[in-house]
Amino acid sequence: MAISDLLDSIPLGAFAIDRDFRVLYWNRTLESWCGISKSEMIGANLEEHFPHLKKPVYRARFQEIFQGGPPAVFSSQLHVNVIPSTLPNGVPLIQQTIVTGLENEEKKGFYALFSIQDMTDLTLRTTKYRLARDRAVTENEQRERAERALLQKQVELEAMQGKLQRLNGEFTEKNRLAERDLDLARDIQMSLLPNLGKLGFLDFAHQYLPCAKVSGKVYDFSVNRENFFIGDATGHGLAASFLTLRLHIGFRSLSANLKTNKALSLLNGMLLSEGFPDKFITGIYLRITPDGLLTASNAGHDSLVILPACGGEPFFFQERGLPLGSFSNGLLPYEEESYRLRPGDRVFVYTDGIPERAGKNGKMFGSEKVVNVLRKSRKTPLEPALAQLMNQVRAFSNSDGQSDDMTIFGSQFLGKNTTGPAEGANKP
Repeated sequence: MAISDLLDSIPLGAFAIDRDFRVLYWNRTLESWCGISKSEMIGANLEEHFPHLKKPVYRARFQEIFQGGPPAVFSSQLHVNVIPSTLPNGVPLIQQTIVTGLENEEKKGFYALFSIQDMTDLTLRTTKYRLARDRAVTENEQRERAERALLQKQVELEAMQGKLQRLNGEFTEKNRLAERDLDLARDIQMSLLPNLGKLGFLDFAHQYLPCAKVSGKVYDFSVNRENFFIGDATGHGLAASFLTLRLHIGFRSLSANLKTNKALSLLNGMLLSEGFPDKFITGIYLRITPDGLLTASNAGHDSLVILPACGGEPFFFQERGLPLGSFSNGLLPYEEESYRLRPGDRVFVYTDGIPERAGKNGKMFGSEKVVNVLRKSRKTPLEPALAQLMNQVRAFSNSDGQSDDMTIFGSQFLGKNTTGPAEGANKP
């Protein structure tokens, strides 16, 4: 039997090429696997039919074969199949290819003989066996662990009964100490909040109702009392109060003449450098000068509300940047907006605990209603006007308790405005 007939009868893919990658032999198994006939392949350039063989990972190793080097092995796990082939159902074969050098007739070089074995069935059977074996081992280990854990739990349960009595006493004592620490934290936080009152050209008032002993709401004046920040940290309780404490420190370190958007950028960078994961503060930084120029920048907070003394429609700033401590400054720069206040104009800033207070039907109080209440009390002094708002919010709510801190700040411009609207300022 001729060698070619023998290679045609074996269940292996077999072919040979010379150093010019010209196909010298192509057996029937390969015809069946990849659908390319022997007559079409013999004499053809192998790389023209299978361009992936031009890659260095194949070419370099084939050259070694042509130089009489040792056999080379290619597996589907590490390489693309030398001759891509599929099963009748379209599933790619898992192949192992061995390339051997055969000295040519002139004894001056070597041909490359490729033998390709279909490892698909063996691989699948091996994989199934390993999965079944691993599953059996895992189930046995889990059962043994469960039995050991059950015995251990029985021992622990007996010990826990005595321990619970001891822990109950310790918990009572720790709870007392925690309440004492919360009282101290509340005192510290309250001591950082500035007194408001009047500032020659401005009248101030606020309502501050935390839902817990310590709060996530923050407001502060700078030394000259023209710069003001009001903000709202995520959540409430100790974590939020620590964040607001850091904001107080950062705010009081800022230069008084900074533009409001620059001030927010510095506060944002400070909070990012401190590394508070998943914590941020929304807020508004604003400045009111003695001549009535209001400038403000927003860090993800509801817009401040301006109520003109003339009775006109409320005015809202449009810009709304990202919360402090959430993203780097380069992502979205803070913008500064301005408005020229006239004597009697009022400015309000509030936190989301007020409009989001839920009523008996589950509907929220809403920002529109907040503004309407403030409009109706336009002629009422600031402090009573804010108290009226809080009373209406509490009356609207479906419970005496509150799930979030509620803070609102109001100011009224008292000075004279003789210069008209500020250049570039927003106007109602």
